[in-house]
Amino acid sequence: RLSDVFKLMTGKPERKLYLDVKQVDLAQLAAEVRAEKVVSQVVFTSPDYALIRSWKKLVPESMTLNWMGGTEAELKQKLDKLRAEKFVDLTQVQLHVRLNTNTPSAEPFDISRAFLRATGDELRQHGVIFQSLPWGVAEPKVYWQLMDLGVMAFATGHPDITVKAVRDYYAKP
Repeated sequence: RLSDVFKLMTGKPERKLYLDVKQVDLAQLAAEVRAEKVVSQVVFTSPDYALIRSWKKLVPESMTLNWMGGTEAELKQKLDKLRAEKFVDLTQVQLHVRLNTNTPSAEPFDISRAFLRATGDELRQHGVIFQSLPWGVAEPKVYWQLMDLGVMAFATGHPDITVKAVRDYYAKP
């Protein structure tokens, strides 16, 4: 049970948990997070910005992440909605990125470099962490390219490769 996980986190601030929420009783979840004193350790994540806003009303001091995938045009529409609200209640925004392998292109990703760079610049202006989930990527050079474009954090299925890539990126001369 999630409450058991929270108990294991209590008193251990180095333990963080991203909760990718689809369906939940927000009031119950908020009560459990508060009861175990892990508010600052939980990142409430969802593709549903309205759900994130509802969560923040219950636990205003918590961290949040709005994740989103889709085409560049779809991402622009989703970001326009966040922009209209001035990114309020968001700690992080995550864009899903795929390598551009289907057609020859100057763009390495399915989202243009210009779009990624501009998104990172804008999010930083609002104090929001720009995160990326590079789907299926296990190549350090891809993480380096994304960091060059302003990505500040990663979700990954390859944590060993990602951690090494980030460390090597910041150690390079």
